[in-house]
Amino acid sequence: MEAQVRAADAAEKQIGPAWFAASLSFLGTILIAWSILETRDSKQRELRAYVVLAKIDHELQWDPKAKRARHAFRAVWENRGSTPARFASVSIQSVVLDHKAPADFHLEEHTEGHTTIHPKGGDCYSVHAFISGEDLLASTTEQTFVYLWGSVRYRDVFRWTPQRETRFFFRVIIRGNPARMISNRNPINVHYPHMGRHNTAT
Repeated sequence: MEAQVRAADAAEKQIGPAWFAASLSFLGTILIAWSILETRDSKQRELRAYVVLAKIDHELQWDPKAKRARHAFRAVWENRGSTPARFASVSIQSVVLDHKAPADFHLEEHTEGHTTIHPKGGDCYSVHAFISGEDLLASTTEQTFVYLWGSVRYRDVFRWTPQRETRFFFRVIIRGNPARMISNRNPINVHYPHMGRHNTAT
């Protein structure tokens, strides 16, 4: 009987160390799994595509019959990431207002699908947004306020990665007479100050 009691006491004393060892083993497994996931996520961040707005192309188009000017704007997107971007879609829109855009201004979008894969360093172009020379001329005295906005949506080459998006929202500031042809006597300069909001990237 005494021997059984001593055996039970010994077994009870071993429960504590055994439980502690099991807990350490479980914790070690969790840390290893977390390290593997973190390494994978870090590698994907390093190798991901990153599409940014490289510039806005501007062109004055003159109609000699009507003797009127219109201005064409398009967004040029560049993949500055380390891997290609796939299933991209792009958009650009313009609006002419008789007041400054309010803080809650709603950006309506129309996207054009692109089925090509954009390689590292590759460019992607939107269609053109057109603004008349008369509207831009009125904006030089703030009778009108002209804005451009757009976005690009794409995915990385990794499977099951979330859709990424880069957006811009600019005001168009033009110097010179945009209702006339460009010449030495009428140089045209265009600036695109950020509006602060709606300029995001994921």
